[in-house]
Amino acid sequence: MRFRIIQVLVLFLFLAPGIHSLGQTTNVFIVRHAEKNMSDTSNHNPPLSKEGEKRAKDLKKKLRDIKLDAIFSTNTIRTESTAKPTAEAKKLTIQTYDARNLKALAEEIKTKYAGKNVLVVGHSNTLLPTVQALGGITIMSTVPDNVYDLFFKVSIDATGKVDVMQEIYGKKTPAKGEATMK
Repeated sequence: MRFRIIQVLVLFLFLAPGIHSLGQTTNVFIVRHAEKNMSDTSNHNPPLSKEGEKRAKDLKKKLRDIKLDAIFSTNTIRTESTAKPTAEAKKLTIQTYDARNLKALAEEIKTKYAGKNVLVVGHSNTLLPTVQALGGITIMSTVPDNVYDLFFKVSIDATGKVDVMQEIYGKKTPAKGEATMK
């Protein structure tokens, strides 16, 4: 009887969905795209500026000791260019996501990448909603257009408990128009 119970437990462990992440934490690193080149104000899909290219390299440096399993970006030049140095260093393909459906992105990360490390590159108006879609709480209500240095780490443990850490990376962006609090 005891042997049978052990067999059933072993079988359950192999068949239970998401068991590969049992006891592990999913870490999602979320940043806004780096500074964009606004020399042509009519361009709605601008590339990165020189400062932005530097910040993209700073992101790669910040994540150098972390094993990333996936990188997500919206389908714009500035977000893809922000992710590119990290993707190349980690030998990962940048996956495109729809910024209008952050719930789907969050579900994909929670299921397909449970127990893994993921980078998401978005925009000033998607940064905080992405944190929230993953179950995190933010103390900010908006991210001003001139703020590019925010770095969020959303950690989701195996029980679903969510912790959010906010830092800056690279050169601090101007204090003018600081992110507003709720």
